[in-house]
Formats: sequence, C-alpha cells, structure tokens
Amino acid sequence: MPSFRGGSFRAWLFAIAHNAITDAYRRRGAEPPRQGDAFEVADPASPPEQVVLLADERRRLSRALRLLPPDQRNVIERRLSGIPSVEVAEILGRSPQAIRALQLRATRRLQTLLAGSSTGPEGDHG
Repeated sequence: MPSFRGGSFRAWLFAIAHNAITDAYRRRGAEPPRQGDAFEVADPASPPEQVVLLADERRRLSRALRLLPPDQRNVIERRLSGIPSVEVAEILGRSPQAIRALQLRATRRLQTLLAGSSTGPEGDHG
C-alpha cells in the first residue's frame, strides 16, 4: 500500500499481478504468455435469448403463485427467499410438519399449473 500513488487502485493491483506473473515465468526460464496468447474471457452476461426465457419463466411462476391458497403461497414465497422451513414455521406460527405439508401441496400445485400451459397458468397468450 505505501507504493500506491493514487489513480486507479484496480489498475495498480493488476499491474502488480502482471509483474509478479512475469517475474515468476522468468525465474523458471520460460517466456511469459503474450497478451494474444491468453485465453479469451467469457462474457459473464447471459445471452439475450436466455434473459427473455428467464423473464418469461418468472412471469409464469408469479402468475402461478397468485393462484395458490394464501397459506401455501406464504410458505413458497418464504422458502424461495431462502428462509429455512423451521424458521418459516416460527414466522407463520405453524409446526415444521405443517410447513412441510403445505410446501409439498404447493409444489405439486405449482407443477400442475406450470405444466398445464406453455403460455402460463392462466392460459393467456399475450
């Protein structure tokens, strides 16, 4: 850190890393790879087609969730948000067994709703 003189901290760190790698190759008597020899870095963004498909699946799931009875929907929404079933039971004032049963019924109902139509659980086409 004492050698950092301002500017882009990220660029400074990358320069240090680059120099360390170059030095390591030279110590082994090997030539460091040239920039053009490096593997191409994959674009971390999802392809546009996948983004559209995921958005459609989210809409379908949202519609299907609205069709569930409120107690089932509450369990599924909390489980989807990452809350463990034991905590969901505490939050909703139910036993863990009751939460597991509600979750099972809700999951089966969602599967039926989502499988029933490729356009969505309500059967709309637009």
